[in-house]
Amino acid sequence: MSNPKFSIKVKRGHTIVKIYRTPSRGCDAYTVSYYLGDKRVRKTFADLELATTEAETVANNLSKGEVNVLKLESGDRLSYIRAIEALKPTGVPLEMAVMQFAEAHALLQGGSLVEAARYFIKRNPPQMPRMLVPKVVGEMIAAKTADGVSKYYTSDLK
Repeated sequence: MSNPKFSIKVKRGHTIVKIYRTPSRGCDAYTVSYYLGDKRVRKTFADLELATTEAETVANNLSKGEVNVLKLESGDRLSYIRAIEALKPTGVPLEMAVMQFAEAHALLQGGSLVEAARYFIKRNPPQMPRMLVPKVVGEMIAAKTADGVSKYYTSDLK
């Protein structure tokens, strides 16, 4: 790139984003500067192309009115990405999963949601075999007889 005259102005509609050369420790650096509301925002780049790309992106977003963008720190961004990946197989949106977790957490009074699910599955197996009542009763009487219960108890069961 030729040696452009500084400052560079990127205009989109009434929006102006400026790029300044800001030498730092003998090296050229470039600062993208713009106003977000009444607050001045400055971002520094080592490469003019990166600074120009950022300035164009910001100018486009500001001219379209897209200023309410959530800013995530690197740790928060990583957590968000992991949460979305973990939920992808379920098809449940993140906000629904969080609301359900919060409600379950409140119902369990801080107890483990996983332990509650394990207890539920133990008591309500998803693959319960379908059997008619007379067959189940017959199997239960046979099992009790094999355990050696009294004949009176067996007759009560019958």
